[in-house]
Parts: sequence; structure tokens; C-alpha cells
Amino acid sequence: MIFGGPHYNKMIFQLLHEKLGIHWSEDFRGIMCMSDAKVTQPLEQEHVAAAIGYNSFIGRVCCMHSYIPKPFEMSREFIIECFHYPFEVCNVVEILGTVDNSNEAAKKLNYRLGFTDRTVIKNGAFNSDLIIMGLRKEDSKWLNKRRR
Repeated sequence: MIFGGPHYNKMIFQLLHEKLGIHWSEDFRGIMCMSDAKVTQPLEQEHVAAAIGYNSFIGRVCCMHSYIPKPFEMSREFIIECFHYPFEVCNVVEILGTVDNSNEAAKKLNYRLGFTDRTVIKNGAFNSDLIIMGLRKEDSKWLNKRRR
């Protein structure tokens, strides 16, 4: 199940802050995916399959942050929504993301999703280099999947 909107932004931000260290910004927005079998009220962090946050909306670009503790519980619809929201709802032309160079799983996932390297900041992560990745709207294979 997919949850998002102002009601859930605080929970999503708190999770991303705790797990990734992102800082609050007034333009923060988020969505999360929870397994249908584990949706309870109130929503509990341990049942989150994936949480995605967006911020730093500058011009027509934003940053995307992801915490995916249960990748095999993410639905295809959730992945499609992760790209529909910034590209179609917020009208951005490119999504940027940062990845610790030592995080092989995150790099592999981002490449599979269509992100490409933009630049590398030497010693920019806590224990390694920081890779800045980007995905342009016209290169997103996920937008066409939603239109079908």
C-alpha cells in the first residue's frame, strides 16, 4: 500500500532523518510503501518497505532520498509513483540523488532505475566518496508504465 501527502510527511521525514541523516526543509514531501498484510493504524516504522523523500526543489530540479529496508515488498505501482510524483505533479525535469560510493546495493538499484552519475565529491560521504546521480524526465522509463 502507498501512503503520502501532508499527513504522512512528518513520519516519513523522521524515518529518513534517523536512517539517512537528512535535515528538515520546508519543501520536504514524501511517500512510503507498506506491505498490504502489515498495514495497521497507527502506521508503524517497522512495517515500512520503502520510504522516499523529496526536497531541495530549486527551479525544476529536486533531490530524492530513499530508505528501502524491504525491497522485495515494494510494489511496481510504488516504484512508478516514485517518479510520477516529482516529474508529473511537481513538474521537475531532473531528480538528483546522493549515494555513498561504498553502498553497492544503492548504486546498483539507482542504475537499474535509470539514474546516471553526474559527479563525484571526493570524501563527501562519511567513509568514502559521494556520488551525485541524476535522472532526467525524458530518460525515465517509469513514466510510460503509468500511462498504460
